[in-house]
Amino acid sequence: MGCAQSINDIEPGATGTPTPLNYLKLADVPEKEYYATDGIGEICVKSLAVFKGYLKDEAKTREAIDEQECLHTGDIGRWTPYKTMQIVDRKKNMYKVESSLQVL
Repeated sequence: MGCAQSINDIEPGATGTPTPLNYLKLADVPEKEYYATDGIGEICVKSLAVFKGYLKDEAKTREAIDEQECLHTGDIGRWTPYKTMQIVDRKKNMYKVESSLQVL
């Protein structure tokens, strides 16, 4: 758990503030034009609760965990004015949605 909500968290879509045992940062996602300097990017978590890597798969481990030992979640988040994290997108879409609307 990277964030926790309090009773005063009333903003829709907010996940809460980072818990004391976790470090959260935002990483740039230039292909989607998200930049951490703008307060939006891929959510990365560093914590004792984060796994250390994939068993016998160094390449996948390097893909998921950076040199600062932060796990790249694939979620795109933005800091709100209330210092809570709001998830707004995914770095890679899990599936492609195609429109099948027909005009009658």
